[in-house]
Amino acid sequence: MTTESLFLLLIIAVTIFGILVVTTKSRKKKRFPDRNSDVPHDEETIPETESFEETPAAEEPFPDEETISSRENTERRPLPIGGWLILPAIGLVLGFIFSLVNASQWIAEYSNLENAEYSHIFYAEIFFAIINIIFIVIAMVYFFSKNASTPKIMIALYIYNIVSLGILLAVDIASDVPEIAVLNVKALLQSLFSAAIWIPYFLVSVRVKNTFIVKNSVDELEENLAG
Repeated sequence: MTTESLFLLLIIAVTIFGILVVTTKSRKKKRFPDRNSDVPHDEETIPETESFEETPAAEEPFPDEETISSRENTERRPLPIGGWLILPAIGLVLGFIFSLVNASQWIAEYSNLENAEYSHIFYAEIFFAIINIIFIVIAMVYFFSKNASTPKIMIALYIYNIVSLGILLAVDIASDVPEIAVLNVKALLQSLFSAAIWIPYFLVSVRVKNTFIVKNSVDELEENLAG
């Protein structure tokens, strides 16, 4: 791939990432409008009230744990995608683009394949590349919508990369294709390194827990079934 193509892909990645960030911010503004905008600030518009004898207010019953938890979930607002989360966000966008390029290259090489003996290698590479593209798209939707299931989706994506590359490496070794096997070994080591960093991060990070808190109907159904 030429330098001009890489530069073009980088521009496309940055553009897509910018669009997703802007879309996320606009959704946040629509979801949480300014509550102070409807409150009158002019003291002259507040009518004077007649004096009256103070009566003791009735004591409110102390809320139970379920009520407190529901109030906290209602009042909580997701943090913006920032800090170390910028890196997996960029990784998703770049991973989507490079997966498209990888799949297109394998399809192009398969169309020029002369020896049908190695066709199963191309089938495997193309199959896992397409699954990876679909997986990344799903992860991007969850990630940039700040869905509460995002950590599970991201962890599943990292595990999928390791498993798929391990299968491809086994196919390459069984087919005695060292050139492709070396490439998959490098990719597998990179995936193991990424998983070793980001899986614990998505499990224990406080920022992750305070960012991905938006729940949909599926999440609420799972909670009800678990409860």
